[in-house]
Amino acid sequence: MSLPRRKTALFVRASLQLGGADRLVLTEALALANAGWSVEIWVNENRIETHLEESRDQRIKIRQYPTRIPLYVAGAPRNGCRLLRQWLLVLKMAKTVTAPALFVVDECEHSAWWLRQRFPETPIIYYCNSLQVPSDSPANFLRAWYRGHLERLRAKALLATQAIAFNSKFIRAAAMNTWPFLSDRNLAVMYPGTSISSVVHREAIPSEKIFLCLGRISPEKRLDVSITALAKMRAHLTAAQFASCRLVIAGGYSQDDAVQKNTLNTLTKLSAGLGLGDSVEFCLNLDDEAVANLRAKSFALVHPMPDEHFGLAPIEAMACGLPVLAVNNGGPAETVVDGVTGALRPFDGEAFAQVMAEWVQNPAKAYALGQAGRECVAAHFSLGKFERDFVALAEKLVANPFRS
Repeated sequence: MSLPRRKTALFVRASLQLGGADRLVLTEALALANAGWSVEIWVNENRIETHLEESRDQRIKIRQYPTRIPLYVAGAPRNGCRLLRQWLLVLKMAKTVTAPALFVVDECEHSAWWLRQRFPETPIIYYCNSLQVPSDSPANFLRAWYRGHLERLRAKALLATQAIAFNSKFIRAAAMNTWPFLSDRNLAVMYPGTSISSVVHREAIPSEKIFLCLGRISPEKRLDVSITALAKMRAHLTAAQFASCRLVIAGGYSQDDAVQKNTLNTLTKLSAGLGLGDSVEFCLNLDDEAVANLRAKSFALVHPMPDEHFGLAPIEAMACGLPVLAVNNGGPAETVVDGVTGALRPFDGEAFAQVMAEWVQNPAKAYALGQAGRECVAAHFSLGKFERDFVALAEKLVANPFRS
């Protein structure tokens, strides 16, 4: 198999799953396809199958090349295994494709260095939607050597790219602080977007007050805070008011991941221990249509992650007309306008509970915040703007090829 050199783009990832970053890659790929590019996404593992509507678009080819190297060891994902799988994927690409016009990497930036070695004249875009900051003081010499080697490889990979785009100012600032050598790179903030026209708009205030929490079932999402907030909200409401409320936690989940299994077990026990019963519901691995329907009948979005890099869930909720309650940090601090499209609060269950109770007691205010959110998304976080910006960057790099 070979691809022609002109107007071709290959995306390189470890996997495709049911997450915001995965959906963003499909959005980028479709934007290029709509602009006349030939697009392929190369992965070690494809878990989305047909769950995401974008993955069913015939203009995008998803090529899966699994290996016998396990991603999970002792029930937990291992970064070294993931990198080795990516290296083998790049080797496979080098043997089966001619140099494309463009490479795009995101979740495994180390692969940019391997791509540069095998395709020296093809420009590379690194879309940085998350940041793993090097940890302090490894426990022993071998671990210190291992981490040091990975960080040196990461630095080479970052310098091998022609352009780096960040999904928020928060992430760009963190990257610049961690890697000062990036100051002379082509850096840009490119906010992900969503489509107002394709989102089911909540037309009226629902009688049942569903607080929706969207996020992968992982400890870093801090979904426990939404459960704690719901429990604390009882003290601010009458029994009848609280009876109309429910928390629905929806997100991707893998039985193979011991960390996620433990997280779900912990969340279930927390809910039971707080006596919330049927007031908390878990919905796992929903497809796009199911998530859209759930969002359309919800009352508000609760987004408790304290260090969210950007967060697609808040802008998608605003596009639907939901007010958003989020932590006053990271990406949501750039997308949610406190008192206008929702509320930004400290990372604290009681602080969240007070806002949730206020909205239950004054649903008209919550509804007005949601309507303002739709206007905010249309003005600043539209899917069309993101697609145009991404295609423009790709076209610019192809017109001025990188030479290593």
